[in-house]
Amino acid sequence: MKKLLIAAVIMFAAISFSCKKNDANCCIPPYQPFTTAEKNGAKWDAAVSASKFKGDSVAIVGAQTEERLIMQIKFNGKGLYNLTGNQALFFTTVGQDVITSFYNVDNSTVSTLEITDYNNAKGTITGTYYVALKKEPNRYVGAPETIRFLKGRFTTYLKN
Repeated sequence: MKKLLIAAVIMFAAISFSCKKNDANCCIPPYQPFTTAEKNGAKWDAAVSASKFKGDSVAIVGAQTEERLIMQIKFNGKGLYNLTGNQALFFTTVGQDVITSFYNVDNSTVSTLEITDYNNAKGTITGTYYVALKKEPNRYVGAPETIRFLKGRFTTYLKN
């Protein structure tokens, strides 16, 4: 009986002191980069990455197996950025090497990328986007004329 009591006390102590609620490293989920949006009315999820290049430019890339959305801005920190011309591109491929459709910003509609959080110390960037794109004229028969990414959100690491 004495051995059973000692085992119970040890078990209780191990459970009670293994993870305290005020322990900063206890139960924190890992950082999970993501991007999601509604692409022409359908849910669109993709792997995401962001890179800093040429000193002040940032490219945010959402990638599925055969699709890429690329948004590029001259980065000045948190804020709203209007996208025009080639600042946003979307293309599809077959076999990940043959382009089957290519789109640029539709300048008749406002497209935006908003950086809502930037943490230089952690190397993270978070934001939202609304992008309206139009197909290159007279090319890619069968591809939709326009693509709209609504309610876009992302969070990822910003690589230098």
